[in-house]
Amino acid sequence: MSAFPDTPDWSNLSVLHRNNLPPRANFKIYASESDALSSDESKAHVQCLAGTWKFHLANSPFEAPEGFEAAHFDKSQWSDIPVPSMWQLQGFGKGPVYTNAAFPIFVDPPHAPFDDNECGSYVTSFSIPEHFEDDQLRLRFEGVDSAYHVWVNGTPVGYHQGSRNPAEFDITDYVKRGGNNVLAVRVYQYCDGTYIEDQDQWRMSGIFRDVFLLGFPKATHCQDFSVQTIFDDAYENAKLEVQVEVEGKGTVFLKLYDADLKQIVADTCTAGNADALKFSVPVSSPHKWTAETPYLYYLTLSLGDDQVVTHRVGFRQVELKDGLIKVNGKRIVIKGANRHEHRPVHGRTVSYEFMKQDLLLMKTHNINAIRSCHQPSDPRLYDLADEMGFWVMVSGFSHTCQLGADLECHGFETIADAALSPAERDMPFFKRQQLTKKSAALWTSDSPEWHEAYVGRAVQHVYCDKLYPSVIMWSLCNEAFYGRNHVAMADWIRSYDPTRLIHYEPDLDAEVMDMHTRMYPYMETIVSFAEDASKTKPLVLCEFVHAMRTGPGNIKEYMDAFYKYPALQGGWIWGWANHGLFTKTKDGKEYYGYGGDFRDAPNDGNFVMDGVLVSDHKPNSGFVEYKKALEPRLALRLRAHKCLSTGLSALEKPEAQNEVRVSIEKTTSSVKVSGGRSVWTLGLSSGAISSWKKDNVELIAQPFLPSFFCAPTNNDFPQDGKDWLDRKLQFGSVHTRGIEFKENEDGTANITLSQKFGPKVLSWSLDLSTTLTFSSSGSLDLHVTGNPVGQAFPKTLRRIGVTLGLPAAFQTAEWYGRGQSESYRDMKLSQPVGLHTVSQISNLWAAPDFPQDCSNRTDTRWFRISNGEGAGLAVQFYKPSDKEQRHLFDFMASHYDVNDIFESKHRYKLEGKKKEHVIRRLDAEHQIEY
Repeated sequence: MSAFPDTPDWSNLSVLHRNNLPPRANFKIYASESDALSSDESKAHVQCLAGTWKFHLANSPFEAPEGFEAAHFDKSQWSDIPVPSMWQLQGFGKGPVYTNAAFPIFVDPPHAPFDDNECGSYVTSFSIPEHFEDDQLRLRFEGVDSAYHVWVNGTPVGYHQGSRNPAEFDITDYVKRGGNNVLAVRVYQYCDGTYIEDQDQWRMSGIFRDVFLLGFPKATHCQDFSVQTIFDDAYENAKLEVQVEVEGKGTVFLKLYDADLKQIVADTCTAGNADALKFSVPVSSPHKWTAETPYLYYLTLSLGDDQVVTHRVGFRQVELKDGLIKVNGKRIVIKGANRHEHRPVHGRTVSYEFMKQDLLLMKTHNINAIRSCHQPSDPRLYDLADEMGFWVMVSGFSHTCQLGADLECHGFETIADAALSPAERDMPFFKRQQLTKKSAALWTSDSPEWHEAYVGRAVQHVYCDKLYPSVIMWSLCNEAFYGRNHVAMADWIRSYDPTRLIHYEPDLDAEVMDMHTRMYPYMETIVSFAEDASKTKPLVLCEFVHAMRTGPGNIKEYMDAFYKYPALQGGWIWGWANHGLFTKTKDGKEYYGYGGDFRDAPNDGNFVMDGVLVSDHKPNSGFVEYKKALEPRLALRLRAHKCLSTGLSALEKPEAQNEVRVSIEKTTSSVKVSGGRSVWTLGLSSGAISSWKKDNVELIAQPFLPSFFCAPTNNDFPQDGKDWLDRKLQFGSVHTRGIEFKENEDGTANITLSQKFGPKVLSWSLDLSTTLTFSSSGSLDLHVTGNPVGQAFPKTLRRIGVTLGLPAAFQTAEWYGRGQSESYRDMKLSQPVGLHTVSQISNLWAAPDFPQDCSNRTDTRWFRISNGEGAGLAVQFYKPSDKEQRHLFDFMASHYDVNDIFESKHRYKLEGKKKEHVIRRLDAEHQIEY
């Protein structure tokens, strides 16, 4: 006999909800039109129940306290918790877990874990405001992760799952008027819905959005409404079509006001049966809503004298026309961002002010579209998107907002991939992926048992977000493969809302979707698509130019293609911001944690740090580069012209003292080279210049050597970076095999070194020939050539250059090249060529949350660093074949050694290894293929 009760709701695929009210558009009831038009929600029939609640956490639902929902239950020993919040960030439970695709639970769908499934019990109290004591009372939860039961005054109210979709319950018959009411909520960390909420995100739990008590008049009220704006063929005049569902009988008064609250049109219709009321009102030459011109009208719907609902209306028409996505008859280009809801202290509990600041940053950086990263956002975001002008794809938003249905089951691909045979593993990646995705889809996406779970999520998010003009696309979400349930979702959406387009990336041939879409395609792939005359639908890149700290690169090339080829209609950068969680070490050092920092296992490490903003939502250099690439084309041309018209003909090389010859003095361990006011010392065993003095002032603090390694960036790691580490490039060092000396007739002297650069363990190397030419002027010419030899040579070298250290006093740097901020060969559009100066070397350092190569400057003509008292070193590169032809080079100056950067896994750990002296890296080339 089973020791467990009947299958619990949270582990029962046949129970998705209990006693939920039907989904509806997001609106509230006001007592008058003036109150409604004020946009002041404090005047609505709404009471927010956010605040401090009592809280208890158990490791399993079966260990949670029984009877806690009763008013007399003793909660005096319970903790306090803020609502909204996520309990893992309030010091409860085992802490946050980060995985990208892998399920963090034992995989046995549709069953959720019975043990190791934390269960939070919440209790608060409320009273009914006088001004809606006679109303129908609704309890509304905007977001709870992942499933929950609700009680009022000890009576069961209902159950809901679908973490980012709202739910409403009618509690009219359960409350006490004029007294205190006890609200109890039991939240389950995991439920059967967890299998289709497998997004790349922190796995955290709790009531993370607001909870409201709503009042709706009992006898007659607006249950729901929808709005469509239909233009004529010339996109000049329009019809405002409004459908209203009324509970009860009454007359509905419709009014439309412009942005200045001047009435434009009015109409009435009487409700008296079960059919919805339908308005079709002509509007002459309305202002058109676009992401660039977000003009909003005010719609009011009144029932009697004391019930008004309102929403802002944007006149815009979305179509797939002439093979393109068009709004108001014109092709659009999506310049978007993938945005998760995340704050470094609060997780998915995001304040209105923080959310608004995100959107302001987007607007001021030329972003016009947002994709909500596979789940509906806080509904207030869509109000902001309407007002500020973003296209929204629900599942994301932007000047295109894409909304998604809170649906992803990526972890099944991990399972399918692990089951491949050796022969299948040897297949080309794309064919292998097709095989694994087909198998993975059988678990849920192509399973009839999951039909209601999939379609129900589509229904919920379409109803909730249908009124927003910024929402121009519905998304069937992300990385859930492709199956019958996606087709069913698309069929339902088209039957209910034919005014928007539908997007889903795994429908690779766009058989059902309104567009083709890809993630991270090569440039040649999208150009080939654009030049294929057989394509009848456009291509958008739902994720592109992956932004994991240093980078992304090649943004300009993608944007050029979007403007050149009409069928390429833009994309959404991945991602908006790093998702580090603010934390501290035991000794008080602050840092932003990622997977593994909270004893979470399994985890996907720092893959969560993948944004163009750092974790506190401050821009990094990649964001500045993205802004520049998104600029209007004319502005780009004008600025480029301005840059080209500015110049500085090169740093003057010091004159040689013709009467002074350079001499070489050899000892058993070193070579001393003297010329004029300069003396160099070179170690015979190391082949490195260990000292360089001018007028007895030491100019270097670390030997001067060829170098070829730098700490791989996050985007390097999967391919080239993995190869470098496999080939032990990080263990490479220079070994001297021979040395020759020569004093020249022109007064200069040469030292030629025969050297090898190679790693421990393996046999490959670079055979180097290094020639040092010393002049009495105090200048040093360095010429290095290399020839790769041996087995298992790296496929690429990250850099070819030299590294040296300078005394700590050398803090003033100036250069003529790209700046002021960091730049690389494929990420430099935003950094103009000019003369740049910093007074502290630390100002050149763009400290990443996850240490990696950064802070490079490219296209440099010359670079000079000094101690502010006359002593310093200046650098220019010349082409080997022509010493008069300057060669552009890269440099990096910091207080951090390359191996310390590579070995440190957090910023605070790297900062603990900061050197007193300055480390300067000079590079002739980057990313050399062999």
